[in-house]
Amino acid sequence: AVDELEPRFRRARLEHCAVQLLRVYIVGPSALVFEDAHFMDEASVSLLGRIVLESSELPLLVVLTHDPETGLDLPEGPGRLVIELQPLDVSAAQRLATDAGGPLLAPAQRAILVERASGNPLFLRELLRAAADAGGVEALPESLEPLLAAQIDQLSPPDRQILRAAAVLGGHFDPGLLPELLDEGATLDDEVWHRLGAFVAPTATGRRFAHGLMRDAAYEGLAFRRRRELHSRAAQAIEARTPTPDDAADLLSIHWMHAEGYQQAWRYSRHAGERARDLWANAEAATFFARALEAAHRLGTLPPAEVGAVAEALGDALELNASYDRAGHAYAEARRLGGSGVVRARLLRKTGVLHERKGRYPQALACYTKGRGLLTGSGRAVRSERAELDLASAGIRSRQARYEDCWRFATDAAAEAARARHRSGLAHALYLQHMMSIRLGRPDDGLGRRALAIFEELGDLVGQGNALNNLGIAAYYRGYWVEALRHYEASRDARVRSGDVVGAATEENNIAEILSDQGNLEAARLPFESARATWLAAGYRVGVALATSNLGRLAARGGDVASGRQLLVAAFDEFQAIRSVFFSAEAEVRLAECRLLAGDFLAAVAACEELLGRLRGRPGLEQSEVSTLRVLGTARALAGLTDFAPGEQAPPATALEEAIARATALEALYELALCLATKATIEGLRADGDTSSGSGEAATDRARAEEIFDRLGVTRAVITWSTRVQGRP
Repeated sequence: AVDELEPRFRRARLEHCAVQLLRVYIVGPSALVFEDAHFMDEASVSLLGRIVLESSELPLLVVLTHDPETGLDLPEGPGRLVIELQPLDVSAAQRLATDAGGPLLAPAQRAILVERASGNPLFLRELLRAAADAGGVEALPESLEPLLAAQIDQLSPPDRQILRAAAVLGGHFDPGLLPELLDEGATLDDEVWHRLGAFVAPTATGRRFAHGLMRDAAYEGLAFRRRRELHSRAAQAIEARTPTPDDAADLLSIHWMHAEGYQQAWRYSRHAGERARDLWANAEAATFFARALEAAHRLGTLPPAEVGAVAEALGDALELNASYDRAGHAYAEARRLGGSGVVRARLLRKTGVLHERKGRYPQALACYTKGRGLLTGSGRAVRSERAELDLASAGIRSRQARYEDCWRFATDAAAEAARARHRSGLAHALYLQHMMSIRLGRPDDGLGRRALAIFEELGDLVGQGNALNNLGIAAYYRGYWVEALRHYEASRDARVRSGDVVGAATEENNIAEILSDQGNLEAARLPFESARATWLAAGYRVGVALATSNLGRLAARGGDVASGRQLLVAAFDEFQAIRSVFFSAEAEVRLAECRLLAGDFLAAVAACEELLGRLRGRPGLEQSEVSTLRVLGTARALAGLTDFAPGEQAPPATALEEAIARATALEALYELALCLATKATIEGLRADGDTSSGSGEAATDRARAEEIFDRLGVTRAVITWSTRVQGRP
C-alpha cells in the first residue's frame, strides 16, 4: 500500500496518519509543548499545522514559543490565543535582579543594570553574571551581543577554542566531531563542559548552545580564514565517518560552502536538493538548490546545461512552496543559460504557471503562446511539449469559464499527444475534453472512459481518480445517482491508495452532495465538514469555499436560513477572490434561494433577475441558469399568491415553465423534478389552497416529479417555504 502512494502525497498522508494516531492516544486532557518553534523545518511546521486543524475536537492544548520576527505559518482559528511577550516592567526587572542569585550589588548599581537591560530578561541575567566578574557595572557593554562576546573572550584559550569550534558545527552539535576540529593537544572531558556550562547544555543526542545568540557570538569571534579551515575539517570528518557521504549531503553542503570548496559544495548541495525534492520538502530543496547555484557561479566552469537544470529545479521547488517571485527569477536564469527550443518552451510554460497562480491569466497565456512559437519541427519531444502548452492553456480557459476555448485547446492537445505517443498527455487531454463536454451540456462519457483506460494502463492512480470523478459528475447531472455514487466511491478509493487526501476529500464532498439532495441532511453534514477540514489544512482555497457553500445550503435546507446565508456569503466572496465563475454563479443561486426560503419573495425575484441577465448565453453555466429560473419562477408565483383569494388567478410563472423546458433539454432530472413539484404545488394553491390538488396537469406534474424523486432516492422534500400563504404554511 505504501508503494502505491504518489511521492507528492506522502507528506500529506503521513500527516493525516499522525493525526489519526493522536486520536487513538489522546483520551484525556493533554498538551503538546514546542519551545523555540522558529527553528522548526518546513515539514515540522506543516505537520503541526495539520495537528492544530484536524484535532480541534480532542482535549488537546498545543503550546509553542517562537520569535515573532521570524513568523510562523500556522492556521488561524477561534481556539488560537497569541500572547506577545512585552519587555519586563521596571518592578519585575528589579525583582529578577534581586532574586537571580547574582552578586551583591548596591541598589544604585542594580538600577543601572535594570535600565541598561531595557526589559530583556536574558540581557539582565547576563549583565548580573558579568558584573560579578567585572567587579562593577560601569564597564559593562550597552547591548547583549558585545556582552556575550566579552564573556567568551574571558574564557581560557583552550576553552575558547573549543566553544568556537563547536559554533562551527551549529546550534545543536555532535561532540564526537569536535576532536577533528581542534588543534593537536586540545582535550575534551567533563570538566571542560562544566566550565562551559553557561554557554552549552547537554541534550539527548549531543549538546546545544543555551541560546542562539551565544552560538552567534562564538562564531563571529572567528577570523574568516579560521572559519574556512574549521568548516573544511568538519566536512572531512563527516565524510570520513559516513560510509556513504551522500547520506550526509545536507551537512556537507553547508560545510564545504563555508570552506570555499565549491566543487564539493556544488555536488553535495545538488544531491541534498534532489533528495529533499523527492521527499517533497520543498523549502529545504530550494535552500540546497540555491546553494548549488551559488557554488556554480563561484566555479564558473560547469556546463551551462547542468547549471540550467539546477536553476529549473530551484524554480520548481520555489513554485511548490508558493515563492512565486523567486521561482520566476530562477526560471529566468535557466532560460538565460540557453538550451533547446523544447527546454526554453518548457521554462516558459512553468513561468506561465507562476502567473496563473497569481491570477494573471493574460500573462500566463502569453507565455504559453510564446512557448509554442519556440517549437519547430515535428519530433516527439516537440509534439509532447506543444501538447503540454495546449493543456496549460486549456486549464486557464476552463477557470475563466470559456469552455469552448478549453475544448479547442484540449482537442489540439489530444491530437499532438497522440502523434507523440505521449500517453499521459493524451489521457489528460481526454479527461479535459470529457469535463468540457459536461460543462457544455453535451456529455460524452466515451472520452472519460478512454482517459480512464489510459490512466489504468499507466498505473496513474491520481489520473484514475480524476477520470472517475468526471464520470460521476456526468452521471449525477443526468440523474443516474446510483451510478454516480459508484464512480465517486471508486474515485475515492483510487485517491486514498495514491495518498491524495485532498482528492479523496473531493469525493467525500461529492457523495455528501447526493445525500443532501436526497434529503439525508444529517448524513451529509459530517463528510462536508471533513472535506472542509482537509482542504483547509491543505490550503486548497476553492475546495474550502465549495465545502462552505455546501454547508450553507445544508443549513438553509434544514431550516437555519440565517446561518446558511452567512456561510454562502463567505463562500461567494472566496469564489470571487479566486475568480471561479462557475462556483460563484452556483453560490449566487443558492443565496437567492435563501431569500425564497426566508419568505422574502420580492428580494429573491430581484436577485434572480439580475443574475439571470449575466448567465444568459454563457456556455457551461446552463445548470446555474436552470436553477435561477426555478427560483425566479417560484418567487414570482409566491409573491403573487401572498394575498390571493381562493379561485383567484396569480400572474403566470413563465420562468418556471422555461426552467422545466431547459431542465428537460439538459436531462437535468433533479432540477426537473424540483420544478415539476413546485409547479404542481403552486397550481394547487391557486386552485383552492390545497397543495395536493389542482388541475389534471398539476397531478401529472406531481406524478412525474415523484417518479424522478423515487428514482434518485430522494426521501423528503428538500425545499420548503418558511412563510405562510394566506395563513397556511
